[in-house]
Amino acid sequence: MMPLFNFFLIIGVFFIGLVWYLHGLVGSNYEIPAMCKDVSEAYKVKTGDTCWDIAQSRGLDLSELLKENDGLDCNKLVVGSTICILKS
Repeated sequence: MMPLFNFFLIIGVFFIGLVWYLHGLVGSNYEIPAMCKDVSEAYKVKTGDTCWDIAQSRGLDLSELLKENDGLDCNKLVVGSTICILKS
């Protein structure tokens, strides 16, 4: 019975360590910054933001925002992601 206890103890410690390691990767605040041009600045998307709201709050047209962020899909904005906005 003792050899089985040692085996399961080692396996349990391994899985706890694995979960702890993976939680650290997912929970980290590491983020790849947006590569914005000199005439623009980075903006972090918040809950409830839409492309139109972001553009209007900065005094931009929606087309200007989309032009600055090539390939931006306004229907799939992710909270915490970074987009580029023209400096005013």
